[in-house]
Amino acid sequence: PNGEQDYWDACRAYMDILYGRMLKTASGGEQYFLDKTPANALVLPFMEKVYPDAKYIVLTRHPAAIFASYANSFFDGDFQSALNFNPIISRYVPAMASFLRQTEVPHLHVRYEDLVSDPEKALLRISDFLGIPYEPEAVNYKKADVAGKGLGDPVGVAQHNRPVTASIHKWASEFAADPKKFEVVAKQLSGVPDEDVITFGYDPSTLWDPM
Repeated sequence: PNGEQDYWDACRAYMDILYGRMLKTASGGEQYFLDKTPANALVLPFMEKVYPDAKYIVLTRHPAAIFASYANSFFDGDFQSALNFNPIISRYVPAMASFLRQTEVPHLHVRYEDLVSDPEKALLRISDFLGIPYEPEAVNYKKADVAGKGLGDPVGVAQHNRPVTASIHKWASEFAADPKKFEVVAKQLSGVPDEDVITFGYDPSTLWDPM
């Protein structure tokens, strides 16, 4: 009877049950739920229709660093296999850039390089955006025990106790040593409009300067 709104209400009810029941299994009386599923970036128009009042944190990183991390973490450094499985740069950068340009839902754009260079400042921005108390010690994420182990990056995060800058330009030396890896990434980026790269937070004219 209410047209498309009934569809979105039904989708919201479905997600409310899943998120709500996951919250109930938590032991500390949590009030907030964070869904950090990477593939959500490809369905952002759907997400913002279902949860228009949610707060979206858009974390971006140099596209070359993203693909290098992805290939090294999950494909043992085989860039071609990683590309064949999922060309993440050509899929994710335009989708996230479109969201940043067009969305009206509450959102905060955070660049990975800024986060690791000054984690306290980035955390303060995020806390203010979310309307939660700023806790400086939160940057030392290994000080707190987290129930369960997720399926995130099995290589990078586990090595450190807090955000570090060591990996910002790590990809550059890797590409210099193996031009074929550079070609895999550069070819993907050649199909991404400059406008999207800029919205993503990076200057196309200086993208390869670290090399």
